[in-house]
Amino acid sequence: REKIENDPASPQIILTVRGTGYRLGGEYASE
Repeated sequence: REKIENDPASPQIILTVRGTGYRLGGEYASE
C-alpha cells in the first residue's frame, strides 16, 4: 500500500474489507 497509494493513511486504491480481505476501490476497480 505504501508503494501504490499517494496517501497511505487514507487509502483510495487498496481498501480493507473487515473479515474478508482487500478490494480495489473507486475508479481503479474497473481497470
